Amino acid sequence: MLVLATATGGFSIGLGLALQETMQNWFAYIMIRKDKIVVEGDRVQLDSGYNGIVHKITNRVTYIRHALNESYAIIPTRNLVNAQVLNFSKD
Repeated sequence: MLVLATATGGFSIGLGLALQETMQNWFAYIMIRKDKIVVEGDRVQLDSGYNGIVHKITNRVTYIRHALNESYAIIPTRNLVNAQVLNFSKD
């Protein structure tokens, strides 16, 4: 029994560490949707200097389209919650 309990505990810790970033992205997605921090179509500037229009927000990544050269920045959704974001579209 002791071996089974130890193996189960070790597996649970490993699974928790493996899913940590995924869960951060998921909860950031829920916060963004609930609080309407950023919505599709908003023009934003990230603290990394990237400036563009939010194209799509998913529970893993957010697509930001650069207005001039039509390139896409694919960033983890949690970066919209953790980083400083300047939203030019909010009143």
